[in-house]
Parts: sequence; C-alpha cells; structure tokens
Amino acid sequence: MKTFIDSLMGNSIGKIDTRCACTKPPEHSPRTEMRQFITEIANHARKHHTNAIVTHTNGLDLGATDADTRAYFQAINGVITESVFFKPHNGATVAQPLIGTRDTLTKCSVYRREGKSILAIEYIDPKKPLSQGTADERTAAALFERFQATTPTIMTADPLLQEIPTSQGNMNSENVSTLDKVTSFAYVINSGDKTKQDMMERLQATPHDLFVLDYFAAWQAPYTKEDIAALQTRNDGSRRLLLGYISVGEAAKHFYYWKKEWEAHPPCWVAGANDSWGSIHAKYWCPEWKKIIAAYVDTIMALGFDGVVLDTVDAYASFEGN
Repeated sequence: MKTFIDSLMGNSIGKIDTRCACTKPPEHSPRTEMRQFITEIANHARKHHTNAIVTHTNGLDLGATDADTRAYFQAINGVITESVFFKPHNGATVAQPLIGTRDTLTKCSVYRREGKSILAIEYIDPKKPLSQGTADERTAAALFERFQATTPTIMTADPLLQEIPTSQGNMNSENVSTLDKVTSFAYVINSGDKTKQDMMERLQATPHDLFVLDYFAAWQAPYTKEDIAALQTRNDGSRRLLLGYISVGEAAKHFYYWKKEWEAHPPCWVAGANDSWGSIHAKYWCPEWKKIIAAYVDTIMALGFDGVVLDTVDAYASFEGN
C-alpha cells in the first residue's frame, strides 16, 4: 500500500500546505528563518564545545548584503561551495555559465570580507585535463586556477561523494584546530566501503587537514568516541579536524531519527518531497524539527567531533514565493 510519504513524491512544495499543525506559519522570510536556524544550531553546538566549528554547504545567498546578517556571520566559521566553475552533464564535465560563476565568486567575496573561510568541491575528474575547447571553458579554467590558489578544493568525478581524495594541494604537517588553517580536506557522506573499519583505514591513510563525515554512513555503523579520536590523529601524530554532516533542511528515511510510523502519519514538519534526491523537505522553522536537529547536534558533539557541516540550508529557496 502506498504510504502518505510515498504519495508526496512528485508533488512540489507549492502543492502542499506549508503551514505547520504544531506552530504558527513562519514569522520571517524563508532566508531569515534559515539564518536564525543556523545561528541557533551554532549556539547549541557551542554549549558542548566553546570553539565548535560551524559551516554550511552552499546557500551563499544567506550572506546577502541587503539583510541583517550580523548574528549569522558571527555564528559561522565558513562555507563550502559546490560546482562554482564546472558541472557534470551527460557523462562529461562542462563549464558553468560565466554569469553564474561570477555571481557566486562575488558572493564568496562577501564571506571573505567577513573573515570566513571558503572551501570548495568541483565535480571534475582530477586525472583528466580540463576541456578548453570553447571560450567559456578557457575562461572557467583560468578563473578556477586562480581560485584554487587561495581556496582548498576537492576535485572529484563522484557526485555521491564516496571517494576519498588521496592527494590535494599543499599538505599540512602541523596541528590544525581552526578552519582557516585547512589546506586540504575530504567530504565523505556516502561511503562505498563494506565496513566502518574499511572506511576508517582509507581515511587514516590520507594526510588531510579536515574530514567531513556522516555520523551514519551507508553501512549503518555509527562512529564511537574512540573512532573519532583515532581519526583526529594523523599518521605523523599531528591533529586534524573532524566535522559531522547534518542535513538541516531535508529529512530522509535512512537517518537515525526516522520513525516507521511517520510513513502513514507524517509529523507536522513534513512539507513535500525532493524527487531529485528521494528526500523530504522539512519546515525547518518548526519547533519539532528543531528539536530533532538539536538532538542530532548533541550526538555529534558528544562523540568528540570538532563541529558540524550543515547541508541543505538552501532549502529556503523551495519555500520562497509560497
């Protein structure tokens, strides 16, 4: 029998009531609500560790200069961008439209002026030379080269982020305790390893300054405090950073907090489906959803992670105009 959650697939948020049964409609704009949510998460994480690192993936519009962003910028340490210069298309890599690339670089400059670190992921095969057959491709390649000189960047042909980069930029042999000291990193949230031990051995073999890891990887074997402590120490004895991945704008059935009964009787924070990823849009301003994320942060910080990376913060775009 088709469940209520299943029936959401194929429905956009605009076709579903975005009011929450347990709370009032959002008091502020979707972007403002997300800024406030990120700030609340940062404050909560720092109850565990005063120097907890908080960053997020994409959502650079949150730093818009025409909004009150003071508390938001005080809350975060940096951002991680994706596909600024290139994107996968029909099995190949093509240059992003230059107008979009330049717009993203302008937004990055706002974060840099605020003293925030920028990290990047480009979905290109590092073993292959960049195509420069067109003027746009040549311009993108030139811009990318300059960007890499100042920005730690992962190059991977795997959009599921299963790969662990083996070498990248200038490797650091010193203790790394802040995001601005990171020169190389790995962002692994969908491990293809058969066991946790397999993945840990692959991670430990690399000298990266930072790992972004999902508390629950594909093999559903959560990390322990001992695991985190081991991964924070590189083979040369120096310290690296570990940040825990959290999706704050979308839910999915494979996350630990998901309850079977929700498939027939969804919680009030369910807003609609993201068919592209098989996930569920969350009304992230809802107190019940915020409690779930706060508990997730508690779990990650109690294990000894150095902070969190917040994904799907750009969920605000799905609610704008509704």
